[in-house]
Amino acid sequence: MSLIIPDTVLESCVCSLCKKFLSVQPVKIYQNQKQKLKCGRCSNKDDNGTESLYNIIAANGIFKCINRFEGCRKMLRHYEVLEHEKQSLVNTFCCPVCPGLCKVRIFWMIFHFKKCHIDKYLKKPCFTINRDKINNTYLFRKDDNLFFISYKIQDNGDIYLEGCNINPSNVQTSMSFFLLTKSSTVEARKLNLSDNKNEFRIKKKDILETTDMRIKFEIETLPNFFVLSNSSVPTIEPENEVKRILENFQRFSKFYYKENITFPRKITMASIHQEETKFLMSYDRTYIIKKCGSETYNIFLECSNCVNIFLPSTTLFNGFFLKFKNYFFNICSNCFEYLCSKNKMVAYESFESVLENINTFFFDCSWNCGIKFPLTQLHEHEYFVHCPIINCKKIISNNEFGNHFKKVHSLTSALNSYFISLNVNFNSITWLSLISCSVQLSCKKYKDHITLLVKMHYTYFNVTNVRVKGIVFDEQKKVVGELKHGHVLNILVNSSTRINCYFSYYWDE
Repeated sequence: MSLIIPDTVLESCVCSLCKKFLSVQPVKIYQNQKQKLKCGRCSNKDDNGTESLYNIIAANGIFKCINRFEGCRKMLRHYEVLEHEKQSLVNTFCCPVCPGLCKVRIFWMIFHFKKCHIDKYLKKPCFTINRDKINNTYLFRKDDNLFFISYKIQDNGDIYLEGCNINPSNVQTSMSFFLLTKSSTVEARKLNLSDNKNEFRIKKKDILETTDMRIKFEIETLPNFFVLSNSSVPTIEPENEVKRILENFQRFSKFYYKENITFPRKITMASIHQEETKFLMSYDRTYIIKKCGSETYNIFLECSNCVNIFLPSTTLFNGFFLKFKNYFFNICSNCFEYLCSKNKMVAYESFESVLENINTFFFDCSWNCGIKFPLTQLHEHEYFVHCPIINCKKIISNNEFGNHFKKVHSLTSALNSYFISLNVNFNSITWLSLISCSVQLSCKKYKDHITLLVKMHYTYFNVTNVRVKGIVFDEQKKVVGELKHGHVLNILVNSSTRINCYFSYYWDE
């Protein structure tokens, strides 16, 4: 299994020449040179360097992009780094503390401050306004975001405070400033750093103390789960079932919006009533558009983390909407509680009810069975599946599908499973997202038969000994063939228009 290299290792082990992460092999050590440690970008074949044991870690490691402070959230293996860096150019930023125009690469900004301006690098979100200095600028880091906080004392005694983030403008950020007095803490102002107004004034009459004044600030950023990541690896290592569920949306997000995929669920308006004419469907039927006067709102019904639908109008599950600008994002109570515990939630406006009647909408089954269900029936249908084996009337939950086939029918030694239904009247390409790999299923229709082909894509972890088996059933639940990786399965066309495929992957010892 691949190892996500932590920030402490990334930032303590950098190339002596280019100052970048040691994410390109081979990493070499030099005894008689000024640059004692070089990455694969800077080292040459015949340069008398000794390959470091760090290469063993790098070969099985996953690295953050060097431009993470500029908003890039890609996770890369060592052989993907160079190609990615050609497309993701490194920008420079004028240091606001150095005299003149001292340009510093953004990924090196923290090291620059620690080396040249150590007293201006804030480890905690708090600083003191020294009245002997007319102005001052500080650098503060929160996760993978960099912020400049500065103040300026005017001749009339007023103080201007300013906040600035280096990240691109599409990363929504706000900053709250507090005045710390001897007796109390007073909120001075809250700034939205994504807007043009990123400064405010504290008037002299509002300053109660004549001594140095303490300023505390809090930073809130838009959680990552609102932004689709193109990363092909999970951002955290799953420790339990809850975390595995919460990872699904980010991990497989790059497949969700492709044609012929089952996520996000398609939405259909079941009926049009007079009070529901304000609702419109998006062009791809994945979210709802609501008009309120001159305002237009996009409403996403699936939970932003686990992509299940948990709405306040249901009795089995709890959920509510988070409002951000003209968007309503649904989030279930379990995900909300988990994200709050990890400090990944910020104070949004929450709304318990956005839709008057959720039963107006029907949802496509995520298993691609071709049937639409109201929300009250959708969970039961998706979670429980009838075993397709003839004379087996067992109703199984999806997460127990593999164990049932192994114990009862002895068909496979599955560790995980995926069940999908295909319409064989047209050609299609469907992506199946298993835990450690993605699987492509191609269906081609000919005059008297169809062909099925399975291809595996080792996308998430560096594994090569995983194999996939597929058992194919017709509409009468009769086994018509078995699919294997890279092998073509031909099936004669009969009266059936739909086939069912049960997939599982296993380790090839």
